[in-house]
Amino acid sequence: MDSGSRRQRSFRQDGGSALDDLIFRLRARRILRQFPPYAAVAADLGCGHDYRLLRHLHRSRRIGAGIAVDLALGQPPPPGITLIETDLGRPLEIASASVSVVMSLAVLEHLDDPGLHLREAYRVLRSPGLLLLTSPSRASRPLLEFMAYRLHIIDAEEIRDHRHYFNEAEIRSLLVDSGFSASTVEYRTFLLGLNQFASAAK
Repeated sequence: MDSGSRRQRSFRQDGGSALDDLIFRLRARRILRQFPPYAAVAADLGCGHDYRLLRHLHRSRRIGAGIAVDLALGQPPPPGITLIETDLGRPLEIASASVSVVMSLAVLEHLDDPGLHLREAYRVLRSPGLLLLTSPSRASRPLLEFMAYRLHIIDAEEIRDHRHYFNEAEIRSLLVDSGFSASTVEYRTFLLGLNQFASAAK
């Protein structure tokens, strides 16, 4: 994840708490349930320093190739995974219509221009192609801020970097404005309504 202006590091670049790790795993599980049995090329936009989800998909042979995108990426990539270190506030150096599945986990809320992020996701997707994303709901804000600022059990800098907490209507509108057909957008909440999942097909 990155901001387009303020953000200086990738998620988990400086480690993270056990609860941060659990929250990541729960988001990843939601994505994996919707991920197709196989994708020729998958891109994880805002993948985190260790691009863990993409590496899992590669190891389990659910993707032929992967593209990991974030501000800073650790670990030499295995064959088949390409690393792109960049700010998601800029156009991506990924060819148009070259990716089968785009993933975006807990990224939208960090961006100055979430529309650009989703337009770029649409541009790089093949047709047919699939976008899978998560974002914390508005209901999660007081809990996240309490855990970060009072209990200090999740990364306070991550929470402080949240620019906006979206609702369903806003997410659907952003996806349609980015080029996705409204009829292909699916939306649901998970983790007791604290997180949101959306998918859209090209």
